[in-house]
Amino acid sequence: MKEGDRFITVYADLDLAYKITNELEYEASRFSMVRMIEEKIAERFTYWKFESEEGHRTFIIKTQENTAVHELKELLEEVKKEENSPVIAAISKPYKGIRGIRRSFEEAQRLFAVTNASGAGVFTIPETVEEKEESPYPAEAEMMVVNSVRKNDAVQLKQAFVHFIYQLPHREELQCQYMHKIMVKTEFMLKDSYGMDESLNQQFENYYLNMRNLKAAKAVDVCYKILGTAIEKRLENAEKKENKGSKEYIAAAVAYIDEHLDNEDLSIVSVATHVYLNPVYFGRVFKNTFHMTFKQYLLQRRMELAKRLLEDGRTSIGNICEQVGISNPSYFSHLFKEYTGQLPRDYKREYEV
Repeated sequence: MKEGDRFITVYADLDLAYKITNELEYEASRFSMVRMIEEKIAERFTYWKFESEEGHRTFIIKTQENTAVHELKELLEEVKKEENSPVIAAISKPYKGIRGIRRSFEEAQRLFAVTNASGAGVFTIPETVEEKEESPYPAEAEMMVVNSVRKNDAVQLKQAFVHFIYQLPHREELQCQYMHKIMVKTEFMLKDSYGMDESLNQQFENYYLNMRNLKAAKAVDVCYKILGTAIEKRLENAEKKENKGSKEYIAAAVAYIDEHLDNEDLSIVSVATHVYLNPVYFGRVFKNTFHMTFKQYLLQRRMELAKRLLEDGRTSIGNICEQVGISNPSYFSHLFKEYTGQLPRDYKREYEV
């Protein structure tokens, strides 16, 4: 650090809308844009760079020159022109000292949220203008909405959406822009996971085509309905996939259980491992299939086998305990009586007669 050092933060990325219309070119254009920005910054400034969770590139620039903000703005305009791609960026004012790094970063982050929502190109605060308090874009509320759709939780969607709406700015134009951004984020999530069928894709396209003609209140209503439909579609899709795939691995699991009833250590974990499934997920699918827990099913299979062996009459109760994987005769008798209402010896005696 030298006396007079000041710090400027630049946030940069491609307009999210570009991914919709040029999905195949998006990542290549993004990489090329970042490389060119870095090359141009490196020619003039000392800087640090990193990437946000959303993939936005951030450059923190150290300078002592009063014209740095203007130069950076021209630099970004050059990149935008040379790359012929929709570059969006935010540039902070210069701030002094270590604390200035945080201040410049937070300012650029706040400005970029607005820029990214509106696709407004390079957006900066001139050095001669006093900094004004701006309501930041409700990124946390946005994340709650997208995650509720990701988790297929309609109740959480309603709560998250209301929370998001209450944080919208007063300007109707910005309200519509913020709604547009949350729809784009949700659409990307759906395309990266599952649930985006042709009918839902058409609903998103219809929204984008007509959003300029929608008032903010109407846009809110339309967006909420589309997001609710997305959850319905995902639940239907998940159920179909689960039912289709469950037949094979449930059949394999049942066969494995029947073959290993004599194993006292037989458990939901060992069976789930055998069919290569997470035990929690396997337990849920198993219960949905048989309408009972794995433990209840295992006990039922063991007791039914014990009944058949007792009815046959050629095997001792001690051997039956071993064959059903319950080595303790007293515990076996207790479970058998709970299941049939009779002790094993009484049940066997009936069939001997």
